[in-house]
Amino acid sequence: GRVVAFGAIRQAIPGREFEGNLAVHPDYYGIGLGPYLLDRMQTRARAVARASGERFPVFRTWSSSADLAACELYAAAGFRRVAVFLRMEKGLATEPEEPTWPAGIRPRPFRRGTDDRAVYGVLTEAFGEDPEDMPATAEEWSRDVVDDPRADLTLWLLACEDEEVVGTALCSLANGRGFIERLAVRPAWQNRGIGGALLSQAFQLLHRRNAERAILAVQIGVATEAHDLYRRAGMAETRHIEFFEKQIEAGART
Repeated sequence: GRVVAFGAIRQAIPGREFEGNLAVHPDYYGIGLGPYLLDRMQTRARAVARASGERFPVFRTWSSSADLAACELYAAAGFRRVAVFLRMEKGLATEPEEPTWPAGIRPRPFRRGTDDRAVYGVLTEAFGEDPEDMPATAEEWSRDVVDDPRADLTLWLLACEDEEVVGTALCSLANGRGFIERLAVRPAWQNRGIGGALLSQAFQLLHRRNAERAILAVQIGVATEAHDLYRRAGMAETRHIEFFEKQIEAGART
């Protein structure tokens, strides 16, 4: 038969944080498929969290701003809108330009077990008091992110001055597309061209891994300098994405 709707969840942080993806074909709006699937997704997340001993997991999801039905569905289900991001993309059919690195800065790959704490420090410093969904400690970040079997650490780039890690670009691949998940430079090293060099290096790496395009998201109203950087690098705005969040009660494990 024809698939007219689907709902899926993944554990962003096992047992503690869940991400959901839900879609309904427009021809089947208004007959309850969205609410039904969203309820089932939350029920599954509660069960997994409860089995892990987590009583109050966080459930996150997203939708294009143009999909008013989905935005209204999440609001009606008790989700709150936490951010609006602009998705930007760049085609990688041709070889990207070579990066221009500032004097004294060199790129190198990420080394598991050696660079974990330094990269965590770059991310938390760069995002200031709002470190997005970063775990609270370097140890938690290593466990939840570095040790995640889905992470391809060969797609993680570092920018270093001597032996000090001053910037990073964490990338991933999925379905022929390259995603720049994090791009960060320590505040004391910003405005020196390191971010642009990391971005260019990421484009090259993803192109060589046969990605058709590079994709990232930048929060609207935040990091306007980053937004300008991406535009100068040839990235184009494609759509607005709204992110929603809800803390769900899983209950005690029996």
